[in-house]
Amino acid sequence: TCPSRLFVSGYFSTVHVFDACTGTHLRNLDARSRLNGAQAMRLGRDGLLYVVAETGRAIHKYRPDTLEYAGLFASTPPMGPLGIDFAADGTVYVAGYDSNDVKKYDSSGNLTGPAFAAGASGINGPEIGTILGPDGNLYVPGYNSHNVIRFDPRTGATSVVVPPRAGGIFRPRGLLLDRDGKHFFLAAEGSGQVMRLRIADGNLTEFARGLSGSTMIAWAPDGNLLVVHDGGVARLDANTGANLGMLVAPGAGGLNGPTFITVLPSAAARTPDRSQT
Repeated sequence: TCPSRLFVSGYFSTVHVFDACTGTHLRNLDARSRLNGAQAMRLGRDGLLYVVAETGRAIHKYRPDTLEYAGLFASTPPMGPLGIDFAADGTVYVAGYDSNDVKKYDSSGNLTGPAFAAGASGINGPEIGTILGPDGNLYVPGYNSHNVIRFDPRTGATSVVVPPRAGGIFRPRGLLLDRDGKHFFLAAEGSGQVMRLRIADGNLTEFARGLSGSTMIAWAPDGNLLVVHDGGVARLDANTGANLGMLVAPGAGGLNGPTFITVLPSAAARTPDRSQT
């Protein structure tokens, strides 16, 4: 029995749940009528799974163990919500593709304002991979600016981590923390690349290429990597970046337009596992 389930957001469908070992479609998390324009999914500090619905301009909550609906977290302004992550102080960061910024919410779902000014450090089209790093900074890929910026919540300052088109990247979207805690994997949809980004100095090296629609990366149960590819989900060797074949076939279970992926324990208690986000 596989210990984990793979959640895949379908922008044109809904969130689909698969066996993370075999790729078998198990069920849909919810109807498209609620998860319209599904994007980022992350565990909150309360142990619930938060799902961003861009077209629906809403963020919904689910139990990761039973997959039951747990309520609406927030309705957003017309900002094009894509990414989400959770700070230890209770702040919830939501990336706005259309607003070119990141909004701050409190733990009750109340909007408290922007984290930084629209377009700060050249960001254009903040993406699904927006994530807090181990250094306490927020990292934000820019789809249209082809870069990655850093926001320091302690000072309010932003800075460029990855300059536009560095390493040939085009339309970067996903970020995943490496097991060493010193690097991110960065998925660039437009250039079909997965890069390794060193957090300390922004050094960028290519890890994998030749992918199609590489929007997000996640850790597989066997220690390898999963990446959105060609309308499905492929497996990559975590050491070499070699493509090990498809885990989820294009269109499986009605999947249409995959964006974000995450792997969670099959019988997850309501306890956050930051390594899977």
